[in-house]
Amino acid sequence: RSVQDGQVLWNWEPGLLDESAFIGDVLATQNIVFVSTRSRVYAIDTTTHQAVWVYPYGGALSLSANGVLHVRRKSGPGHISEGIAAINLH
Repeated sequence: RSVQDGQVLWNWEPGLLDESAFIGDVLATQNIVFVSTRSRVYAIDTTTHQAVWVYPYGGALSLSANGVLHVRRKSGPGHISEGIAAINLH
């Protein structure tokens, strides 16, 4: 949203119908926004507003100081097991 008037500057939606709900918080860096659905993590370029990569493992996101994106998946509907994925962003 615009700081001046609150108007939406841009938005993004995953292309798959079953990917309509986001999980947890959105993480943002200088040039990438990370969002997660139940089954995937998306890295969205802040300039082009397009997904630059997709990781097939959804869950709660956290980003370490040394550039590792952690994805924590809980067991539940659509997930048969808990787990953590660590993605090196460098």
